[in-house]
Amino acid sequence: MKHTQKLINSTNMLLLISSIYSSLTKAEKKVADAVQSNSEEAVLAIVTDLAERAGVGETSVIRFCRALGLNVEIQHDSQIIA
Repeated sequence: MKHTQKLINSTNMLLLISSIYSSLTKAEKKVADAVQSNSEEAVLAIVTDLAERAGVGETSVIRFCRALGLNVEIQHDSQIIA
């Protein structure tokens, strides 16, 4: 059941990304593209890894998360906590 919930959340996130994609900055679109190409892995990624995959800075990943309406806190190891 927990796996099903993860898929639902991932699907909702992909729908949300699609709905706001045109309003994202160029760097945020790179993050969105990285998330869309591997959403299951991206959901669990730390900021540094996602930024590296997208070819952007960590700040762009944080802005992207906030654009999705996520309450973002950054732990010492740069893991996104939403």
